[in-house]
Amino acid sequence: MSLAKSNASILAQVSLTKPVTEYKQTMKNLHLILTISAVLLLSSCYTTRTAGNSRKVPPGQAKKASGSKSAKPYAPGQNKH
Repeated sequence: MSLAKSNASILAQVSLTKPVTEYKQTMKNLHLILTISAVLLLSSCYTTRTAGNSRKVPPGQAKKASGSKSAKPYAPGQNKH
């Protein structure tokens, strides 16, 4: 009888500690999910920048618009000093 009694007390202790460990594991999983969500949410908040000449027209298009015969005046690298 004492063996059965000790087994019953061991089972009672194990069953009491099982919900606590499940709770801890659930909280760890929740913490991990929240951390990953926060990182993904905050890392996607950035703006892209263009090179700075997004409004400029290519030299050939500027030549066509003005009716000029040469695109040299509209090309910044083709200026003579």
